[in-house]
Amino acid sequence: MVLALRHGFLLLLVLAAGVSSHAAAKPLVVAVNSPLAYFAKRLGGDAIQVTMPAPEGEDPAYWEPSGEDIADIQKADLVLLNGAGYAKWVPQASLRRSRLVDTSAKAKDRYLPGDAEVHTHGGNAHEHGVFASNTWLDFKIASLQAEAIATAFKRKLKLDASQVDAALGTLQGDLAALNGLAKQAGEALQGTALVGSHPVYHYLAAAYGMDMRFIHWEAAETITEENEASLAALQAERPADMMLFEFPPSASAVQAAERAGLRYRVLDPMVNTDADFIQGMRDALTQLKP
Repeated sequence: MVLALRHGFLLLLVLAAGVSSHAAAKPLVVAVNSPLAYFAKRLGGDAIQVTMPAPEGEDPAYWEPSGEDIADIQKADLVLLNGAGYAKWVPQASLRRSRLVDTSAKAKDRYLPGDAEVHTHGGNAHEHGVFASNTWLDFKIASLQAEAIATAFKRKLKLDASQVDAALGTLQGDLAALNGLAKQAGEALQGTALVGSHPVYHYLAAAYGMDMRFIHWEAAETITEENEASLAALQAERPADMMLFEFPPSASAVQAAERAGLRYRVLDPMVNTDADFIQGMRDALTQLKP
């Protein structure tokens, strides 16, 4: 009798532990880049788990996941896509369509042409695609992307609608403030021609009236004679005054820019970082002056 009671008690403990473990499990959300991961964390808070699977130092737009990476991504309750052809691996992966959220779907009429030139960096030859894909650098589009994530959280994950809506309002307020700062930067840069060290600023330039052309430099690498020649050709065609780098440039990049008569600024699109997206963009836009 005592043994039976003891077994029954142990069974109840096992069942209770199973229920507790199940109840503690949070929906898993995979984001294809850091801006979307940041939006998801702001909107879902402690009710969800958020991951961005591209390893540190990799550009998520061109990262190629392994079979094991894909298997992990398939376990997600939602996969947040950027749209505009971002994350080249997505069309080849077997993912449940019901779990995919194209966050920029409502902005398709605002997509900008990409850069068709094939080039190599990090040992990976690629082109930037039919569309430019860093859509979040137009902060009005970023706001639409945040709204798409909030809608998916309410409809597909059944998160508390009032909490998600409140978080969305705060996030969109922050993005509206960034939009205002970007407008101020665009106005301050009127009459200043810019060169982007890489073709990643299409949406920023178009949305905020910046006169910008692009070349293909890698900011942290030693600048080659070929790199310098491409900038010289651009300067001969129509001289620019300032160069934008995605990351702090190498000494050789700074020197090459200066030889071409260019000052420089750093504006990180924040594609793969744990840094606060709003604060990072605020800091970058504030120093983006002639």
